[in-house]
Amino acid sequence: METHHSNWCGILQGRCNGQISPSSISNRAKNDIGMVHRLKLERILNGHTGCVNTLAWNKAGDKLLSGSDDCLLNIYQPYSYKLLQSIPSGHTANIFSAKFLPDSNDLKIVSCAGNGIVKYLELNAAGSHTSGSFHCHDGTTYEVVTLPNEPNVFMTCCEDCKIRFFDLRVKTECSNRDCNEDVLVDCRRPATTISVNPLQSFQFAVGSDDSCVRIFDRRKIMSEPQQSGAAYNNDSGAAMLLKPAALQEKRVRSTAVNYNKNGDEVLVSYSTDYVYLFSLSNNSNNSTTFKSNAGDKVVPHDDVNRRNSQPPAKRLRLRGDWSDTGPDSRPESEISENDVTSNSALRRMSNIMANIIDRRLQYRQSDREDSHMPFDSESEASSDDSIIDSDNSYEDNDNEDEEGFMGSRTSSNENPTVQSPVSVVISQAEDSANEGNSVSDSASASASASNPHMESSNLDYNPNSCYASASGTDSQSSTQFSNDYDSSRSNDSRVSHRINGLKVSNSGHASTNDSTSPEWCNRANSAATRIQQFFKSLRKIKDDKAFRPSALMVYRGHRNSRTMIKEANFWGDRFILSGSDCGRVFIWDKYTAELVMLLLGDKHVVNCIQPHPFDPVLATSGIDHDIKLWSPIGEKTGLDINADEIMTRNFRMLEESQNFITIPLSFMLHLLTSFDGTSL
Repeated sequence: METHHSNWCGILQGRCNGQISPSSISNRAKNDIGMVHRLKLERILNGHTGCVNTLAWNKAGDKLLSGSDDCLLNIYQPYSYKLLQSIPSGHTANIFSAKFLPDSNDLKIVSCAGNGIVKYLELNAAGSHTSGSFHCHDGTTYEVVTLPNEPNVFMTCCEDCKIRFFDLRVKTECSNRDCNEDVLVDCRRPATTISVNPLQSFQFAVGSDDSCVRIFDRRKIMSEPQQSGAAYNNDSGAAMLLKPAALQEKRVRSTAVNYNKNGDEVLVSYSTDYVYLFSLSNNSNNSTTFKSNAGDKVVPHDDVNRRNSQPPAKRLRLRGDWSDTGPDSRPESEISENDVTSNSALRRMSNIMANIIDRRLQYRQSDREDSHMPFDSESEASSDDSIIDSDNSYEDNDNEDEEGFMGSRTSSNENPTVQSPVSVVISQAEDSANEGNSVSDSASASASASNPHMESSNLDYNPNSCYASASGTDSQSSTQFSNDYDSSRSNDSRVSHRINGLKVSNSGHASTNDSTSPEWCNRANSAATRIQQFFKSLRKIKDDKAFRPSALMVYRGHRNSRTMIKEANFWGDRFILSGSDCGRVFIWDKYTAELVMLLLGDKHVVNCIQPHPFDPVLATSGIDHDIKLWSPIGEKTGLDINADEIMTRNFRMLEESQNFITIPLSFMLHLLTSFDGTSL
C-alpha cells in the first residue's frame, strides 16, 4: 500500500516546484488517515424548504447541484458558499436525482422525481431556462446518470423495471406514458439504482430489489437485433451478477451502486443490511490486501442469534414518525413509557392504534369461537411484506413477468408462517380498499408475454373465473392444489406436448360451464405453476452464464432501513463512506473494514454522500433542509469514544426496523373503520 506523507508543507512545496502533480496531491489528501481525522463541518448551505434528496458536483468541482422535496433545483458555489441559482424544476413530486450534463458548460440539467417524470432543463445567460419532460416511466424513477464526456445522453432507472437511454439530439420530450421507445433493458424487477463505469462508459451496473446487481455492456445490448416490443424484455445480456453470499436467500433492495475511479470495483449498499465491496477483476491477487471478514468482529453475538430466531410480530409505524432516527434514537428495548425524548407523539399514536387493533381482533376471534367458526389467518391475510416497505413510499414488488399470480398464492404453503394479528387486519383493510380491482388479467398477460412464442390461447385459462369460483376458500383451494399437483400433472389429458419438460396445451377451448369448476381451476393452477417453474429455470440458466465475483469486504455498523436513497461512496483509494439512519456519516478503512471516523451530519438521517471530484471536501444531506460541507480544517480528533455503543445500537435497531410496517395516517383511519361496521 502507498505510504501516505504527513509533511504536507513539503508536498505543497513539491507541487510549486512541479515535482508533484495536482492529481497526486488530491489522492494523497484523501488517502491520508490524518486528513480523515481532521474532517470538520465547514459550512451549512441553506436554500431548500424540504429534505435534500440528491447532490451532484460539476466536472470542474466549482458548482454543486441539489434537488429537494420542495421541487427546486439549487446551484451553489461551494467555496464562496453562495446560492447562485434556485430553479423551479417543474416537478410536482419529490426530486430524487439530478445531474449536470458533462461538457455542457453546466447549462444542461436532467432530473427525475417520485412520480416517474424526467425533466430536462437548459439554462441561458439571462437566468431563464427552457425545459422538456419525459413521461415514459410508469412508476417512481429513482436515479438519473450521465455518461462521461457526453453532453446529450443520459440514463434512468425506475420501479417499472426499465432502464432507459435518452438522446437529446433525437428528442427533448415525450408525453407517452410507459412507451416502448428509449428502453435499453427491461430488468423484470424494480430497478432502484444505477451507475456508469467512469472509464468504460459502455458498462453500467443496475441494482434491484432481489439483492442482485447486474452489470451490462451497452454495446452488446444495442447491437442485438430488435423486434418491436420484444427486444428489451429480458436481462440475459448481463455480463456480471453481484450478490453477497449472506443475501443468497434474501430479497433486499439496493439503495446505492458506485464504481471506483478506475472502474474495477463496485460498492453496493443494501436496505436492512450492509455495504459490500466487489472486485470486477478476475485476478485473485487483488484480494490479498484485504483482511477476510474484518467487519464481522463488530457484529454483536446476540444479534447473530436474533437473525436466526423466529421473527417477531409486525408492528405499525405512521409515516412521518422519525423518532427511531437521529443520534438520540434508541432500540425499543431501551425505551420506557416515560421517555419523552424517544416517545414522540406519532410513536405513541402508533402504539395506541396497534393496541386498539389487537383488542378488536381478539374480540372478533372470540365471537368466531362462540359461533363455532374457526379463525383461519391464512385464508384472510396475505403476506405482511406486500404492505409497505419503509418510510420512502416504496412498495416491494415481488411479482415478476415469469412468476405470475400463482407465485403469491402458493408462497404461504411453501413457507408456512404464523402471521401477527396486525397483519391480518391490514390485509382485510387492503382487500376492502382494493375490492373490484382485478390483477389476474395483467398477471396472466405478463406471464404469456414473457415468451413471445407462447400464445395465450394455448393456456385456455380464465383466471377470473377460477378465483370467482374459489372465493372464500383461498386457503383450502391453495392446499388442495399443493396436494394434487403431481396427480393433476399426469392426469391432465388436455396437455399434448412438452417444451423442456413443460406441458403446453394446444387442444380446443374448454366449455363455459367447465371453466369455473374446481377441477378446472386445479388444472389451470397446475399449468400456471409449471409455466412459472419453467421460466425460473430458464432465467437461472441465463444468470449462470454471467461472471459472479464474490464480495471482497462488508462494512457494518451503520443503519440503512428508513429511506430508499441511502448512498455509499469511495473516499480516495483507501476509505469507504456511507450515510446512516442515526444521522451520522460512517467512514471505514476499505482494506480492513474498521471504522475510522464518525461525523454527525443530520438530526435524523444522512442520505447523500458526495465527495468532491478531487479536493478533500465532502458534501452531505438528508432529512434536514440544508447541505453540509466537510473539510479537514479541524484538530485531529480520531474516532468517537462511543463508536462501539453506537454501532451496537444500530445493529439492534436495524433488526427492529424489519418488524415495522410503515403506513400513512389515511390508511390507518381506513383500517380502523374496516371491522364489519362495528364500533371500536
